[in-house]
Amino acid sequence: MDPNWIDHLNLRIPADSVDEFVSLYRDALGFEFEHLPAYRDGEQGFFFVRLTEETVWHVSPTESFSRPSREAVNHVAVFVDEPRSVVRDRLEDSAAEIVEEATRLGATGRYPSIYFEDPFGYLVEIKSPA
Repeated sequence: MDPNWIDHLNLRIPADSVDEFVSLYRDALGFEFEHLPAYRDGEQGFFFVRLTEETVWHVSPTESFSRPSREAVNHVAVFVDEPRSVVRDRLEDSAAEIVEEATRLGATGRYPSIYFEDPFGYLVEIKSPA
């Protein structure tokens, strides 16, 4: 088997926190959302955050949400086109908590990163161009 890319990850969030998720990831960070109206209209049980042409996060609101413990999965890393300073400013104006800034090795080399914990307990690394 020769994998080409990650198609999707599925994140669960509390059912009553969709607006908070949208506020952080779409409004503050500028991520593109898909199928949110269909989710809100009850036509499907999840919506997408578009990361690349080939990759999305499925976001599944659930009544039985449990905060992640990072025992099984530590974090998710996303590469963006904006400089770290712009990412920092966006995060400082949001409900996220910046945990660390560093330069870390990833799939495409070493790049500046900001780690933040979102209101649901997920640790997310945003990698930026040097």
